[in-house]
Amino acid sequence: MTHPLFDQYSRQRRLPEVGVNGQARIEALDVTTGVGAAALTELAYLERAGVQRVSLSRLAKAPIFPHANVFQSPVARELAAGAWRALEALRSALAPEDSR
Repeated sequence: MTHPLFDQYSRQRRLPEVGVNGQARIEALDVTTGVGAAALTELAYLERAGVQRVSLSRLAKAPIFPHANVFQSPVARELAAGAWRALEALRSALAPEDSR
């Protein structure tokens, strides 16, 4: 029998961009996010990717979301911003050591 977490993230580990080391870096991330719809979206993406520690803070500043003007609805903009922040956190975790 295999460990349940291994099965959950085995597809990510097989990606050349992630691998075993990248998944370990994702799991070691310590992310602070704000509150609201964007934060819920960000939390969902990070949790599914394997991030183990996420802190909520009303003081967390949201980075600029470059594609905000594409979304007409404020709710859609918030949700997209949360997804963007989650992807940025994962991208930075997977960046080569010398570019961080």
